[in-house]
Amino acid sequence: MKQTLTYAALALGALFSASQALAAPDPVPMYADVVEEVVADDYRAVGTPVMGRLLTEEQRLIPLKVPAGGNYLVLAACDDDCYDIDLSLFGADGSLLYRDDYDDDYPVVYGDELKAGQTVYAVISMYDCMNEEDGCQYRLGFFAEK
Repeated sequence: MKQTLTYAALALGALFSASQALAAPDPVPMYADVVEEVVADDYRAVGTPVMGRLLTEEQRLIPLKVPAGGNYLVLAACDDDCYDIDLSLFGADGSLLYRDDYDDDYPVVYGDELKAGQTVYAVISMYDCMNEEDGCQYRLGFFAEK
């Protein structure tokens, strides 16, 4: 009897895990697409991507610590309700280093020759999100040149 209950519990656990995996599609599939097409060959991820949600005309400031000197890339992408998200990279003194303000949903900025230990600040700006109640989801990644 104990063995039967153990098997039943394991089967239910596996079923629950499988249904959770199937029920949770990536909310920002554009991010993985852009990483594969633009980033993967020449850059490697630094840290874990930052995720969040912004309403139209909202901004988010995200500090990024540069682990070593060299060339970096910062990428943002947003969900299917988003039509325009912009990305700027600022130095610790507030000076604009790089900006991608094109009318698209996957801005990319390149940080050439950033210094080891330096903190830079990514600013994500949501310009056009159709979901006026909940906002649009975004994902931001920091990548170092290979």
